[in-house]
Amino acid sequence: MARKEEPLTFHNEGALTLIARGAKIVGWAILVIYLLSFVNELKQTIPNLSQMPTDLMTRLLIFANMFFPIAMGAFYFLMLQGLAQGLYVALDLFISTEEVEEEEGIVL
Repeated sequence: MARKEEPLTFHNEGALTLIARGAKIVGWAILVIYLLSFVNELKQTIPNLSQMPTDLMTRLLIFANMFFPIAMGAFYFLMLQGLAQGLYVALDLFISTEEVEEEEGIVL
């Protein structure tokens, strides 16, 4: 009985899947943390709206600081989700090329 040769690869499919899953979970956790920070910022800002400065630039800076956590959370979330999807696509490409090679009888 001939033993099928395993191709020499520098990755482990299980490890890449685990990293992709972890990136998705961490992305959601970061998004929730930044959303909670945004809600806390809103709770502190809303009672003080009557004491807002009249200067337009100062108001813009206050609102920019208030929405900064939500923007950062969205950025980290999208980056980690993109990383996970990229790993899944890479695994799909590797598995599909591996299947084509097996069908053609090519052994690397």
